Order: sequence, then structure tokens, then C-alpha cells
Amino acid sequence: MEIFSKDKTISVPSIILMVLLGISSILNVFLGVSISALRESNALLRQSRRLVVGSKVSGMDIQDLSGVPVTIDYEVSQGQTILYFYSGNCHWCNVNWPAMRTFGEKLSSGYKIYAICIDLELEKCRETAPVDELSGISVLRTVSPEPLIQFDISATPTMIVVSKDQKVDKIWKGVFAGERKSEVQEYFKIELPNLQID
Repeated sequence: MEIFSKDKTISVPSIILMVLLGISSILNVFLGVSISALRESNALLRQSRRLVVGSKVSGMDIQDLSGVPVTIDYEVSQGQTILYFYSGNCHWCNVNWPAMRTFGEKLSSGYKIYAICIDLELEKCRETAPVDELSGISVLRTVSPEPLIQFDISATPTMIVVSKDQKVDKIWKGVFAGERKSEVQEYFKIELPNLQID
């Protein structure tokens, strides 16, 4: 079937193709706008999850190295809470253990201190943390990605100080050497050992 006009003859299949082409163009524009909006909201979501000083955090449910569930609740802590996230595969985490011993010895009366292994393998957590040498520090492990997301753990070691009102007071990422060591010592008013940096 053909539709006649003064100048041209247009077939019905041609009209259908033009309509479909128009619909396709509209859908492509709509999808492009939708994808752009999703990318923007995803970027905002990532940015809003970024942990900074002053961020409010909630308690977390994790496990001790025996597999017993533990809840970290900042409000019932006697003072501030220190969260030290480490990995058994992390060279700098292992270099930091002498400094962590110092935290346990000198700060356990005013702070609740947790060393939290992010490895999925329990044995890896047990092998790398010198648990017997860490008096005053509870050594725990994550069993889900939620704490890593909540605390924006993108690298280890990471130390986070949380106040009783559940707000992040301080964040350090990396080994306690150089300027970072000076900042940590000044903040806690303690002397840290010189670490074996090789």
C-alpha cells in the first residue's frame, strides 16, 4: 500500500520504519540521560560514604579470632575507641606491630583499642597478629564487607579514633613513620618506637 502526496509516494513500510527510527532516537536520548544521572548519583554516593573527621559511625558486629561474635559499641567505652585495621598480607601492617604494642601498654586505661583483621581467612589473621604481645588490645576480624565500607578502608594499615558520641576524631593511613609518626605521638602524647622500615 502506498500513500500519495503531490510530490512523492511513500509506502506504509517506510512510514513504519520512520516511526520506529523516531521512537529509537527518543529512547536513546532517554537512556543517555538516565545513564548520566545514574553516574552522577553513584559518584555522590561514593563521595557521601567517604569517611572524614566528624563523620558519625555506628557500632559494628565482628568476631574475635576464636569466631565468637563481638559488638563494638562506642557509647559504652570508657573513653575514645581506637580501631586499627590491618591485613596479614600487608607489609606495613606487620612493621607497625611494635607501635601497636606501645598503644596497648600506654593507652589501654583511657582508650578501648581494637586491632581488626580484614582478611577473610581466619588463619591469616591468627598468623600475623602477635596476639600474645598485644596486652590491652582486642584482636578481632571482619566477617563481612560492611565495616570496610562503613570505615572507607581502601588501604591498610588504617587507624581511626572514634569518640563516645560515635564521631570520627582522627584518621591515619599507613605506617607510623616520619610525619605520620610525629602526628600520632603528638595526638596521643606518647613516644612510639622507631620502626624497622626496609
